[in-house]
Amino acid sequence: MERESETQAKILAAATAEFLRKGFRGASLRQIVKSVGVTTGAFYRYYASKEELFDALVMPHARRIMELYEAGAADFKRMAPGEQIDAMGEAERRCMRAMYEYARAHRDAFRLILAAPESSKCGDFIHRLTEREIAETRGFMSLLAAHGRAVTALSPRFEHIVVSGRFAALFELIVHDVPPEEALKCIDQLCDFHRAGWAKLMGL
Repeated sequence: MERESETQAKILAAATAEFLRKGFRGASLRQIVKSVGVTTGAFYRYYASKEELFDALVMPHARRIMELYEAGAADFKRMAPGEQIDAMGEAERRCMRAMYEYARAHRDAFRLILAAPESSKCGDFIHRLTEREIAETRGFMSLLAAHGRAVTALSPRFEHIVVSGRFAALFELIVHDVPPEEALKCIDQLCDFHRAGWAKLMGL
């Protein structure tokens, strides 16, 4: 059992290097098994396909990023409406920083997530994250309207552009390996920028 775990770990390490170097489509299972020193038949005892191998590398990290987002959203929703307005910018900052710190600590896996093919389980990762944030934002805007705030109605297309752009900006820090101190400053400025924009649109 210990030997099998060691072999599996070697397969994952070799696969990470191969996917990072050549991308999903260019990566060769033959090269992966060759570098590990196992046969193709032995490989298939662990993973049924290249897609399954790729997902084994990235899905735990994609799930963790989503968990960090959901934790931040849950913390925000536990606040009273008045508190939410005051804490909107800081809540976003904490959540974005938490996601960044995790992604930076697992940057190889996260780079693979961002380059995932559509056939992968995380091929629509940014889209799903964007849709979750849009849903939370709409809930917040409905809450404001219910408390007498004059909230501007936004088109779904505009919502998607703004929210996906924010996450794309965050993940650029990982793709380009921006030094942590500079990256955190960028996150703070990004949150300030979006806080001001949303405040204008929400009439806050």
